[in-house]
Amino acid sequence: MSAVVLWVIVASGLLMLISRRRSVCIVLVAIQSLLIGVAALVAAPARSSAFATAAVILVVKAVGITFFMALAVRRTHERTRVQADLDPLARLAITLVGVVLFELLLPPLPFLTSQQQQGTIALLGLGFAMVLTRRATLLQLLGILMCENAVALAAVCAPGGIPVIIELGAAADVIVFCSVGLAFHQRIFAVLGTGDSANMRELRD
Repeated sequence: MSAVVLWVIVASGLLMLISRRRSVCIVLVAIQSLLIGVAALVAAPARSSAFATAAVILVVKAVGITFFMALAVRRTHERTRVQADLDPLARLAITLVGVVLFELLLPPLPFLTSQQQQGTIALLGLGFAMVLTRRATLLQLLGILMCENAVALAAVCAPGGIPVIIELGAAADVIVFCSVGLAFHQRIFAVLGTGDSANMRELRD
């Protein structure tokens, strides 16, 4: 994977972290997923047929997730914008500090170059930050998907790539996660009239 593609993927994660619109974040996570899938397809001729199958799965997964996320946005229109607890610049600053610290503490991974490791860790950190700092349930789901994209990025960059059985299992996990997560999101929206997770202060029988 070229350095330009790698850092475009990371830049899309940065934009997701500061974006205020769910639709924009869905487009950005779709770009991430498709770039990783296309990079896998480009690398496929030099690798095994199993890797080529896994690359196709990555692309199909990206298209499917984008469709269902966009459908969820259409069905759960927010009357007012869900405000995060931190403003965009504060989210960005805290996340960048956390990512840099993590980069310094984590030892080099032998199957990744330093640049690939930096990109993967940055994307993983951005995904965690989305989950922890955003209140909109759909954006939290997108944060988890960004973490999954970070794992897929590392797998594509690793020598030999992704064993197809692992990618099939990961794809199945993502499909189940998205189905359950979107079902909960729509149920929360139906009950509360919003996807703001801050309104769920306590659990009751």
